[in-house]
Amino acid sequence: MRRSFLLLPLAILASLVLANSNVSLNADAPPLPWIDIPAKIEGDVPPQADLLAIQRTMSLYPFVLDGKAWSQLDRIFHPDIWANYSGFIGVVQGLANVSEALSTIMAPVTSQHALTTQLIQVSPNGTTANSWTYYWANHFGTGDMYGEALWTWGTYQDFWVKNRTSREWRIRGRQNIQMGPFFGNTSVLRL
Repeated sequence: MRRSFLLLPLAILASLVLANSNVSLNADAPPLPWIDIPAKIEGDVPPQADLLAIQRTMSLYPFVLDGKAWSQLDRIFHPDIWANYSGFIGVVQGLANVSEALSTIMAPVTSQHALTTQLIQVSPNGTTANSWTYYWANHFGTGDMYGEALWTWGTYQDFWVKNRTSREWRIRGRQNIQMGPFFGNTSVLRL
């Protein structure tokens, strides 16, 4: 009895979301590319400080996006960042260009980004690393789009470099891979 009581609101919510969704599923869509993860983690376990520094830097990203604190992107990205945000802003190079593109696409929404499962591999010399981070992002329309939303799920594949002087890690390369179709109204992001 209790379980069915709890499931009913979820079923109602799901039917409302699906009924109001502007997205149709396309069975003929090409398969998503496989993420190039390592078959095994090579070498010794990296120093805990490096793993924590990368995780902490990556954890700033959702707060910068959701808080629209674009001036803080330099705490996450290398000045020469190369980023492929296909489906959103395309391929962009340079911190100023990435900042401008992200601020433009995020301007019409409020959002909440969440990072989940993460794998980090630090190079044996301790100056570069690769990470794979799952995320989901909620985008909520404002103004004439109030009440509309868009949800996305994906993986950030990042290449990190460590500054030899400051010992801080920054993302030098980013590949944003969508793990499925957009769900909701893409118009909230003006896509």
